[in-house]
Amino acid sequence: MLNLHPSLDVDYLQQIYGDDAVIVNIMLETFLTDSVPRWEDISSLLTTGQYGEIGEIAHRLKPSFSMVGLTWLHPKVEAFERIARFEADRSSLPTLYQEISAELQRMKPILEEEVARLGSIM
Repeated sequence: MLNLHPSLDVDYLQQIYGDDAVIVNIMLETFLTDSVPRWEDISSLLTTGQYGEIGEIAHRLKPSFSMVGLTWLHPKVEAFERIARFEADRSSLPTLYQEISAELQRMKPILEEEVARLGSIM
């Protein structure tokens, strides 16, 4: 059994990856190098009101939050995507973006720590 940081949804990760530290490490690294920067790109799109693009990015990133054990953020990203793509009133998007981003910034060092730890045991 993988001994992952308890802030992550360890049960979910165990369920989908089993004890495969290599796959978990790859998923965490990919999330940090690809998904986090793409999420951060949304900030400038919000200021210019490019809601279609925002919705597309959120749609593509949504599964990656769960795939790295940030399952509690999935519903928030899903709501963010839905508002960006389909709602007439998008005034809540900046606040929701900041909430998700703050949680992501809180979890980022934990994910980085897990990448380093898993990389050292493989």
